[in-house]
Amino acid sequence: MARQEALRAALVLVGVAGILAVVRRAGAVVAPTEVLPPAAEPELPLPEMILEEGPEPAPSLFERIQEFLTPQGQCILAATAPFEAEIQAAATTWGVDPNLVRAVMWQESRVPGTCRVDPLAARFEPHVNDTSFGLMQLLLATARQMGFAGTPQDLVDPATNVMLGAQYLRRKLDEFGDVRLGVASYNSGSPITCTEASRARQVERGFRACRLGELINEEYVRAVNNSFTAISGSALI
Repeated sequence: MARQEALRAALVLVGVAGILAVVRRAGAVVAPTEVLPPAAEPELPLPEMILEEGPEPAPSLFERIQEFLTPQGQCILAATAPFEAEIQAAATTWGVDPNLVRAVMWQESRVPGTCRVDPLAARFEPHVNDTSFGLMQLLLATARQMGFAGTPQDLVDPATNVMLGAQYLRRKLDEFGDVRLGVASYNSGSPITCTEASRARQVERGFRACRLGELINEEYVRAVNNSFTAISGSALI
């Protein structure tokens, strides 16, 4: 009783502010009051992350060249680009303009309606009873003349085919000493002037009749020249 009376007197004297201190001294047990959760700390905005973009990669030589080409030139370069290493190696070995190699390759093995050439192209040539193979459409007999001893399957290998094609082109350029005649003979074996007899033979074979006085394959020569011009900016012939 004495302790309780002392507690009441203390409450009156010290007021509410001293309750806890008096309770501790008196050893009284007090029921816990509701504990409020700590106030949530305000969320601070995260600093904006600024990603520094590096410099854009410089355009390749191929891309820079394409900017100045006609659509035809861009298509030819895109088609022959997968074989650029083979083209450069063959052109360097035989001293042939790489753009001439590209132009002949495009004329010989392009896939119609696309910007592609076909390294596996094979075409039977009934007038010579032989088949032309690969990117440069070399006859097997022609390849044999230049020392090729492999199989037709070996002849469609891009490195082999382009190297032999550039070798044959070099041979024809040297033989006739004229780019126009050299390109024509790459296609026909030798430059042949269109006559009435040759016109008749072309029609029999299903080809368009040539113009009298021109080369029998003048259209082929023009096509190669146009392709060369499209990718180089200057005429071949």
